[in-house]
Amino acid sequence: MVDLREDASSLHFVTELCRGGELTDLILDRVEESERLRADQWTPPSCFSEKDASTVLRQVLSALNFLHSHDIVHRDVKPENILFLYPEKTRGPDGQDIGLTVRLSDLGVARYHHVSSFEPRMSTVVGTCTFIAPEVLRRRYDQRCDHWSLGRILR
Repeated sequence: MVDLREDASSLHFVTELCRGGELTDLILDRVEESERLRADQWTPPSCFSEKDASTVLRQVLSALNFLHSHDIVHRDVKPENILFLYPEKTRGPDGQDIGLTVRLSDLGVARYHHVSSFEPRMSTVVGTCTFIAPEVLRRRYDQRCDHWSLGRILR
């Protein structure tokens, strides 16, 4: 978040402009390229190298760690909510590739939840079905549901 403005009826969040699109789009683009190469009798590379995947994963884990340290649970971690700040292969002023810089977005179903013996586990079923943790479906979960969802993305 860059800024927050409030008027009589609304809160206006000013956030960074993420010009690189969603993780979903990048995955689909890379799969399409792999299929084209395979059709041309080339052996395509994997969708993401281990290095690229670890770069993205480290940033999302860092974002989740920040949220969880402030007792916020995202509850809808999915590829559509992982945005790239810059287009692929963008170079920074120092010549480094910054095209894999990501931001975790859409806290629409996020909520405060302090992990303690006094606060019961969350019980509302929210999230996206293909990335939802089993504990969410059992209506007894905590912040670890975000880690499950990230693991589903990595799979």
